[in-house]
Amino acid sequence: MDIIQKKLGRKVKFLFHPDYVNMVLKDSTGTADVDVFYSEIPIKRQESIEQNGWLLYLGSVWLVIWIVNVASRLIQGQPMDGSWILLVIASPFLLFYLLSRVKYTVLPTNHGTLFIIKDKQHNLIYDEMMSRRKKALLTIYGEINTNNAPKDEIEKFQWLHRQGVLDTQELDDKLKQLTSAYKESNSVSETIEIH
Repeated sequence: MDIIQKKLGRKVKFLFHPDYVNMVLKDSTGTADVDVFYSEIPIKRQESIEQNGWLLYLGSVWLVIWIVNVASRLIQGQPMDGSWILLVIASPFLLFYLLSRVKYTVLPTNHGTLFIIKDKQHNLIYDEMMSRRKKALLTIYGEINTNNAPKDEIEKFQWLHRQGVLDTQELDDKLKQLTSAYKESNSVSETIEIH
């Protein structure tokens, strides 16, 4: 499965593989190519807004020149002829600054950062990543291992709960299964020791 996002000269392509996601981000500054295993995608996300600061700077300079010009003419009692042109010059810079922002959901990982553009495909991409993340974490950590200490197993399932992989009911069910599995494990070992 692959999804492509485009916005204002930025292109982000996501390729969903069975065990990992590949993200390729291209913009005017270069290209980033990142592979991240689903189990390494964080539950916490960040938000980022990318804007062209030069547009704001240029628009603000022209706006300040216009304000100084108008104030000067008012103080000197001169007519406002032609001063509106400075406002016309400033407006497109400020308007394009406001319209050219790109919002991202940012997921930093040890293997690179995933950027998801906030557009109509954002939720589809994010939900797919989180779904595959949950499946990967359950595959790796979701089974009871009676070779581990009970305390370690309890902490593992509580961690899965904090990661949003198990809801409260699923956590309670796992803890009940855990208690039962350790009781069975202990009775079997006691039986073996007796014989």
